Formats: sequence, C-alpha cells, structure tokens
Amino acid sequence: MVRIGQNILEMKKYIFILNIILGFFLVSYFFFRSNESFNNIDNQNGLLTLKQKEIIFNYLKDFPNKTQMSIAFIREDSCWFYGAIKQNDTVSEIDNKFSNFEIGSITKLFTATLLADFILDSTITLTGKINNDLDFRINNDIQISYLELANHTSGLPRRPSDFYLTAMKSPLNPYKAYNKEKLEKYLKEKLVLNQPGELTYEYSNLGFGILGYTLCQIAQCDYETLLKKKIFDKYGLTNTTSIKENISGELVQGLGPFGNPIWNENWGSLEACAGLISSVHDLTKFAQAQFDSNHLELALTRESTLVVDSTLEVGLAWHIMKAKSENDWHRHNGGTFGYRSSLVIDIENKTGIIVLSNVSVGNPNKFSIDDLSFELMKTINAH
Repeated sequence: MVRIGQNILEMKKYIFILNIILGFFLVSYFFFRSNESFNNIDNQNGLLTLKQKEIIFNYLKDFPNKTQMSIAFIREDSCWFYGAIKQNDTVSEIDNKFSNFEIGSITKLFTATLLADFILDSTITLTGKINNDLDFRINNDIQISYLELANHTSGLPRRPSDFYLTAMKSPLNPYKAYNKEKLEKYLKEKLVLNQPGELTYEYSNLGFGILGYTLCQIAQCDYETLLKKKIFDKYGLTNTTSIKENISGELVQGLGPFGNPIWNENWGSLEACAGLISSVHDLTKFAQAQFDSNHLELALTRESTLVVDSTLEVGLAWHIMKAKSENDWHRHNGGTFGYRSSLVIDIENKTGIIVLSNVSVGNPNKFSIDDLSFELMKTINAH
C-alpha cells in the first residue's frame, strides 16, 4: 500500500511538471503568434499580382490590429481597388473602396486647385499679395503672395504661434477651437515670419489655412461651398467633404499610435490645409482628371514653381519627385491623429497609386504608407 501510494504521488508530481512544461509551450506559442501576422490575402478578384500582394502584406503586417488600407491602382482611364485589413494578427481582404478616411494634407491639393481656378478667371494673380484681398492690415504690414502660400516659401511657421495656448484648452481636438476670430487676431496682431525676405521652402499648414481663408473671403462663402462649386460638382466627387456630418457610408475608425481608437479631427479655421474626408473611389476621379490636358486649373497646380534640390521641386501644393523613376512623379501625403494617406501620379505614363489608411501620424512607422505607395507605383509602371 505504501508503494502504491508513493507511485501515485510520483505520478502526480510528473503530471504537475508536464502541465507546467505544456503551459510554458502554450504561452510561448500564443506569445510568438501574437507577434507574427498571417497572410490571408487570397487575391479573389485576380487583380493583384503576387508581388503586389506580398508588398501590401509586408507593410500592413507591422501595424496594429484593426488597421485598414484602401488602395487604388490607376492606369489611364482604368482603375481597380483593393482593400486589406489586419485582424487577430491576420491580414485579409476587405471591400473598402467607398469607405471614408481623413486624408490630411492631401486637402492642400484641393485648396491649390481653388487657387488655380481663381487665377485662370483673373480674380487674382499668382504673384499678387493676399493683403489686397483682406479687409484688415496684417501685423507689421507683412506682405504675403498667393504663390508663397501655395509653394511653402512664405516664411510662415508650420502652426500659428498662439495655437498651443488654444490647444491646451481642448487637447483632444486642438484645432477645433482655433476659429476664424482667432486666426484673424493672429494675422492682425501676432504674425511673424520665420525667414522674412527669403524664398526658402518651409512646409506650413498655417500657410494653406490662410490661403483657404483668403479665397473664401474673396468668394464670400465657406470652404465646403467653394469646394462643391469649383471641384466636387465638376469632377463628380460625391463622397468628399470637409464636414463629417455630410459623409455617406462608413467612416473608418481612426487609430492612435498604438492602435487605440481615436477621435476625428476638426481643423477649425485651418481646414483648408488638412480638413477633408474622402474615399479612394472619389480620389481616383480627382487623380484621373489630372491626365486630361483640358483641365487647365489642374495643369497649373502641377507646374514647378520652386526647385528645392536635385530630387524635389514644388508646384502649387504638389511635390514633384525627380529621382523615383524616368518620369517625374507628382505626389502629396497626409497625416492626422488617426489616419495616414499618400497619392502619387505619373502624368507621362498616366498611372497612379492612392493609399488611404487609419494609421496614426503618431505611429513610428507612419512613413511606411508613403513607401508602400512608391513601391506599388513601380509595379504598376512596370506593366
């Protein structure tokens, strides 16, 4: 009986040890699995090449769960769409071509198009001063031209100097409180140039906010109304807006730097720099319109106005990349607290790539969205 008891005791001890070992391997398996993403992109619609599928997977797999990418491939009059989402550490297909994302600074392309329209109808001149179209005097009588605002050579800082005080009062939506009255007060009393008298490239959200504000003052209407009249209706953009309440269809949840759900931004009086919401389906119409030489206002925005260096020139908002391929690429990206976007077109080849995502501008891998668009652009130009 003693021997049987000892055997039972030893058996329980071995079972206990085996359970510990088994538990260790199970924990290890699920730990490592959570750090490995699985590819479930099966290319059901047959439009992606194997290389393109691998490129998308390799970029998306490193982002947090619930990350989406909505991608448009453009070749002349044809386009096709592809959506991917990461869920439970698995990357899968999703139909999100009509889904809405904040597009951030791609908004600047629309504001620049408004500017070009005003120039072509002789309302203003590109080198004319905005001072002539405001009903108040800018601080210290600083003179600023439309061109300087549109190609980032005004010397204005990225944000107004008093923005941070306003942001402290509303940290979850810092631009919302920076209303028209605050912008006008800044222009009248506080505006100071970082590089007065120098035509040096310095990217400025404030500059495009002021540009949009001034155009609206001239037209005597709000930004949304001006966009609808001059761009949305003309190019058939039915799902692009600066007003969140106006969107139709799904608004994809924006994600914070670590994949946490995050609020949508309201850009207040600076909406013309980054305030639009759109889908790849709508943006494709805007991109394809760039290939039509009859759209003179679009052609004007793409003309080079500044040589930054041997690899980069600037049009009106557009950044012209000189070293990515045989032809110039016109591109712009965008980023907000919950979203990241990239749009690239090749006018000569009439090709383009648009990538919208809910990757945060605070994510350390945010520039991967730009890199993804460049890699996909190379694949579409190779065919």
